[in-house]
Amino acid sequence: LHPKLGAIYRSARQAGIDIAMLTDAVPLTEKRADEIMPHVNIYLQASVNGGTPLTYAAIHQTDLKDWDRLWKNLAAAVRIKRELKSPCELGVNLTVLTKRVLKGNTIIPANWPEIELLVRRARDTGLDYVSVKPYSQHPYSPESMALYGDMDYAPMMEEIVSTGEMLKDRYETKEFEVVFRFTRFSEY
Repeated sequence: LHPKLGAIYRSARQAGIDIAMLTDAVPLTEKRADEIMPHVNIYLQASVNGGTPLTYAAIHQTDLKDWDRLWKNLAAAVRIKRELKSPCELGVNLTVLTKRVLKGNTIIPANWPEIELLVRRARDTGLDYVSVKPYSQHPYSPESMALYGDMDYAPMMEEIVSTGEMLKDRYETKEFEVVFRFTRFSEY
């Protein structure tokens, strides 16, 4: 995160600009969240993409310890949001990977089987939502095209819909939402 992000966001809000933020949440320490959260008025979403430390670390190509850091940081953000009575929605996302791929020397696992683990952890942490969406391939990214270009959700649309509905029924409350982008899956 930029060292002056809190000041940048403050200036933006003073100019009437709404603030939303996407992050991996690892550098969003409690100190940084104290500086930033008063100004993020729309949402703060962390890219998690896994329900276990191993999958998270493989997908993000990071250290296993970052899994605990991101959840500690998100819990602090939840506390700060509540103290501020902030309208900011706090959530995580998971981009569904249906197959494992080899990226260099790293195996990137399919994360589809871990969706419920992520949803439960997010709800129990006090987040507002989990967003589940398909991987969207940019055709001008040759490396990503080689890895994920043949990602096809059509054969599993029935499973995607039933899983999404089950997770919504099981975990949604007035304070927590499971956002499944059903129409987006059918586009890929």
